[in-house]
Amino acid sequence: MERGIQKSILNFNAITGEYSPRTLRLKGTFQEHNLTILVDSGGSFNFIKPEVARRLKIHDTNIEPFKVFVGSGDFIWCSTCSYDILILVQGVSFSVDLYHLEISGADMVFGLSWLQSLGRVLTDYNRLTMEFDYQGTSIILHAEHLLSPNPIKNLIQELLTEYSVVFQEPKARMKKYADSKRLDKNFEVDQWVWVKFHAYRQQSVARRLNFKLSKRYFGPFQILERIGKVAYRLNLPSNSRIHPVFHISLLKAYSGPTPPTSIMCDELPKHQLPTPQAITSERTVPTPEGNQYQVLVEWVDKPREEATWESWDHLVNLYTKAALEDKVLFHERGNVTTPEDKATEPRIKSAPSWATDYII
Repeated sequence: MERGIQKSILNFNAITGEYSPRTLRLKGTFQEHNLTILVDSGGSFNFIKPEVARRLKIHDTNIEPFKVFVGSGDFIWCSTCSYDILILVQGVSFSVDLYHLEISGADMVFGLSWLQSLGRVLTDYNRLTMEFDYQGTSIILHAEHLLSPNPIKNLIQELLTEYSVVFQEPKARMKKYADSKRLDKNFEVDQWVWVKFHAYRQQSVARRLNFKLSKRYFGPFQILERIGKVAYRLNLPSNSRIHPVFHISLLKAYSGPTPPTSIMCDELPKHQLPTPQAITSERTVPTPEGNQYQVLVEWVDKPREEATWESWDHLVNLYTKAALEDKVLFHERGNVTTPEDKATEPRIKSAPSWATDYII
């Protein structure tokens, strides 16, 4: 049998000392010792941290152990209680029974047993107040705000003011380093500039590996209009399919005679399918649509390093299966003919030659 019975339920936020919509944090005192009290409307009894009870030298009594169930589903055994402890909360004295329990974040937790002793309680969670009548007097308790900033002490504020000049030097040094990497660029209308952008990159069956050697700046182009502080509209060729507005970081001043024509990125090349030279390996890779069968293709007039993995179904749709059969090399070893099944004739056994002189 278990050592006790379930006698209390404690909110998980209360045992960890965290804020929740059902908890309020109050300030209290016991014999001039400051205390942090968490009011938990989801808990049954009142609890105190054993360490705090020893520090305050509160008399305790051993009781029959019982389980305190927390919101996480676990339970903690409680076997000690301090009766009729006077706690002063914002000028009001309350007599409470405190069970000793390992909690964190707060020194005490006041539960339903304390709230029920107050009678009718009006709690305003927006203003963080509790209003009730206690012993014929109307009481209003003010809880702490969640994000109330700690005021800076006067001594610390004086030190910050005194050494503000000393702090100014490292601040200026950091700004100097940051500004050294920034360029103050400004362009005028009708000025010629280079434009930085990625040129068209062919994404066909065979992918290229020399993207780093492609052009970065194109033009020059003439500025038609300034848009805001950091954007410009350029006079691009009529056949260009690029938006004519660019950020200032993509522009570089052009110096030299006025060019007769501007260099634009190459027109989209006519689609010419590369020719497979050999299919040297195979693999199966998972895709969102399921497993995909791929082959490693080497291309005509391309080095082996530019071999690419391609979907077998995609290749068959482009080149037909008959055109790819003689390219497959990873199954070329071995006998490709179908062996004929021949029945082995039984061996004819004959007598040895020396046995001719004898009658057997």
